[in-house]
Amino acid sequence: PVVVVVGNRLGALNHAILTVKAVEAKGCVVRGVVLNQVQEEQDVAGVTNRGVLEARFGEQFVGEVMHEAAELEAEVLEGLGF
Repeated sequence: PVVVVVGNRLGALNHAILTVKAVEAKGCVVRGVVLNQVQEEQDVAGVTNRGVLEARFGEQFVGEVMHEAAELEAEVLEGLGF
């Protein structure tokens, strides 16, 4: 199983969709898509990316990792099956 981690910035949607398609084309299973907050302040893309990823990937979208987080939140761990 593969976890796709996407930096939350402009281009994140394209990155996520193309990466998931490439992983699945190789016959692997995407266990989850995680949005990684790469900076504290967000632009318009950073604010809207989560909603678009949730709509596009449904249950495959397991949550986000906040900027400078020391550990993964329960939402992400549960979504990954831990």
